[in-house]
Amino acid sequence: DTGTWEGSISHYSDGQVQPGAQLSYSGETESFGYTLGLSAKPRNSFLDRFDLLSRPGDIPFLREDEEQKTNATDLAATLNLRYTFDDGDHLNFNGRYADEGRTETIESIQFALAPGNELFTGTFFNLRKVANTNWEIGADYEHRFTDGDTLKTLLLFNSSSEKDERSFSFIPPKAQKNVFRFQSQAPNRTELIVRGSYKFILTPQHS
Repeated sequence: DTGTWEGSISHYSDGQVQPGAQLSYSGETESFGYTLGLSAKPRNSFLDRFDLLSRPGDIPFLREDEEQKTNATDLAATLNLRYTFDDGDHLNFNGRYADEGRTETIESIQFALAPGNELFTGTFFNLRKVANTNWEIGADYEHRFTDGDTLKTLLLFNSSSEKDERSFSFIPPKAQKNVFRFQSQAPNRTELIVRGSYKFILTPQHS
């Protein structure tokens, strides 16, 4: 049996920091083999900027100072099982599970602009939470005939679900927070694939 471990860290120019770790463990016998894999990748980023809003041909009337924070974690697990029969046939089983979660917050402090003056008008919040899960299970079987022909079959099932929620709120000066819009969506998708192939070898017996 053998095992490997890998760690990494990445820093991007947009401020995103992404550490990661991967673990793999495998074993093999004369007819059976397996490989197990695990990975985790947290992602964190912070961006700040300011925007000036204006109408064509006019001076800016609004300034927005924005801070955007993103915290996310990607988790995945994989499994591969392999078996070779006495007659040389091969059976493979593959499974994968992935979980991806992300929280994103945008805080925008707004100032109304006038010549030589600016007035704080409030803070706008945009909060988004996303959760994705994905299952994938597959199996394939290969049979080789005595004349050299090969038959392969494949079965693959995939299921994914997502939950995406957003809330929009505004805090005026010296007032309470007001959530004025909330939206949510939760799409689900499943897919089933069945495939077969036959490889025909030209031999003297087939001519």
